[in-house]
Amino acid sequence: MGPQGKSEIMIKRSAAVLAVCACVFVFSANAADLENYESKEHAFSIHYPAKWEKKERVSGTAVMMISPKPDGKEAFRANVNVVEQDIPSDTDLKKFSSASLTVLDKLLKNFKEVERKEVTIGTTLAVRVVYTYSYDDTELKAVLVLAVQGKNGYAITCSADSVNFDTFKQSFDDVVNSFTPTK
Repeated sequence: MGPQGKSEIMIKRSAAVLAVCACVFVFSANAADLENYESKEHAFSIHYPAKWEKKERVSGTAVMMISPKPDGKEAFRANVNVVEQDIPSDTDLKKFSSASLTVLDKLLKNFKEVERKEVTIGTTLAVRVVYTYSYDDTELKAVLVLAVQGKNGYAITCSADSVNFDTFKQSFDDVVNSFTPTK
């Protein structure tokens, strides 16, 4: 298998992890205070709402932050996941984002891309994608931000049920805008 094939497999594996993470059963209230998370192993730092639960290395993520559970209710809890992977040196942001979205389209039920645009987070060029999909009987909405820094590919996924997504929009934006690759 040539380098192109290995690159596509690695990117597809990363996108599959994103799809799994997007389906984690998790819901929340806004938190004004932010905590800092830094991973030397995965070469990034990010801020997240202080009242959210932080879990490392779950389902292929570097870190997952989950909003508080509503009292007595089983609901999809808003969450943020960061996945980092080593990527071949010839993989640029365009290839990384295209391959990731192709896999999400195949893995997520009723996947629908709503918006895609290039953004800059700090000094890092990224692709920001808003999409919807179904999990069981729940329609979910997510923001996916993909970035490449050297040989590291990063995917930040922020998900909530579609009805409550706007409640978390500012928290999601704060988290994404705080992301900093450290290599």
